[in-house]
Amino acid sequence: MSWLRGTGLAALAAAGLTLAGPSGCSDALSSLETVQRGNREVFPCQLRPDFGRRGQTLSVAVTLDARLVARLSGQPAFPTEISFGSGVSLSSFDSTGPDGMQVELLISPLAEEGERSPSLIFALDKVRVEAEGKFWVLPSLE
Repeated sequence: MSWLRGTGLAALAAAGLTLAGPSGCSDALSSLETVQRGNREVFPCQLRPDFGRRGQTLSVAVTLDARLVARLSGQPAFPTEISFGSGVSLSSFDSTGPDGMQVELLISPLAEEGERSPSLIFALDKVRVEAEGKFWVLPSLE
């Protein structure tokens, strides 16, 4: 790629080329994740409760959509990935049957407040499917 030498970033951008940001490849990888995620089947799920407060530890019941349960063939629900976003950690989870699970969350006192779209990813043979819900991080009561 010797033709790149001396080429300004504006010229590269105009040509539709992008470079990794100051944080290295993480910007590029997050873009790749978005592209890959666009090819997954996404099913809704219900979270109860659907909110937590900064600094709180809580248990959340996850109920999967009936169509996803059918895709899982009635097997207990064990996702390969679970994410509630930045500042929310998962301490444990356990299947409660073919249509749900219980997750234990730790919300950082510094977690950003607002709406989130938690996701649970399941690997079925060579296909990945996703359950996505809504969850809100509220201010602490203290």
